[in-house]
Amino acid sequence: MLEDAGRRPVGLGGKMLQTLFWSPGSALFNTFFSFRARGLENLPQDRPYLLAANYTSHLDTPAIFLAARPHVERVSLAAARDYFSRSVLSGWFFRTFANALLLDHGEDLRESLIEIRSLLGARRPLLVFPEGTRSPSGQLQPFKTGVGLLALELDVPIVPVCICGTYEALGRRRSSRPPIRLAFGAPLEMAPYRAQCDRLHRYEVYRLIVEELKREIDALAQQNGD
Repeated sequence: MLEDAGRRPVGLGGKMLQTLFWSPGSALFNTFFSFRARGLENLPQDRPYLLAANYTSHLDTPAIFLAARPHVERVSLAAARDYFSRSVLSGWFFRTFANALLLDHGEDLRESLIEIRSLLGARRPLLVFPEGTRSPSGQLQPFKTGVGLLALELDVPIVPVCICGTYEALGRRRSSRPPIRLAFGAPLEMAPYRAQCDRLHRYEVYRLIVEELKREIDALAQQNGD
């Protein structure tokens, strides 16, 4: 089940710690990387939503947090408990600075919908990596249906996010400031998929959602390469 500490609202002390941690982040990113983000106007300002991104590097989460930070109140991160809670310190770190929701691998996400819903709100999205784990090659891997389940059952749109350059940036550097590019796509709305629930099994609808999401991220990747 969802970790209790992960769903408590961030208090004043937590917000101060996050500000102290993330405020220098943009300057550091631009010092070490050529960092740019586009499509931030696609982030809804008046309703909850999910952010769904490809996953290739430990730089992906901070890149998204830093790009979205001026446009959100906070971003929460859906994370695997067995990875991020290897120690008390690491669990505290990710809950404190990344608002991490620590989930068990293989758990039925429907059991956590109430807790997840309590964290979502206008300008308070949840970041999900639909591949489930980092890509070993940097190429987009098959998507799990969990993000489709969350979006449909919570009735919130998904903003696709494509991250380019982080895989190479943590490998052999080809320049002094490797390029990192983020692209935020238009929200994938749930109304057309909800309309299909009367004739299709819900798992099939979840699969349709993630297939379209993957196509959108693929398309953003092509644009990022232009």
